[in-house]
Amino acid sequence: GYRVRRPPRSWAAETMPYTGLAILAFLAAHLKGFRFPAQETNVADTLVAILGEPVNAVFYLAGLAALGLHISHGAWSLLQTIGLRHARLNRRAAQASTILGVLAGAAFMLIVLLAWHWPQFLR
Repeated sequence: GYRVRRPPRSWAAETMPYTGLAILAFLAAHLKGFRFPAQETNVADTLVAILGEPVNAVFYLAGLAALGLHISHGAWSLLQTIGLRHARLNRRAAQASTILGVLAGAAFMLIVLLAWHWPQFLR
């Protein structure tokens, strides 16, 4: 009979529904904290106040990790959609998408870590 052999799915592909929900929760919390603050303050003060709390900082780090994982699979899917699905290109495309996801997540995580441990960097 006709059988389709699918390659094993990556961890990023397997967790897409979960990281999508995590990003939605993260986005709602982020908008609540930064877009609609309780009083008029500048962004730096709001950032230090929110990320100075360890629970909030860990929440942001987890949300950004989910975002990086989600981006890595999204980039891989984008490359496949535009036609870069070829035996010679698959490995490099997967590596490039993983690097993009890691860099995107790490760049924003760095801001959280700096605001948490060294709030003066914003001043």
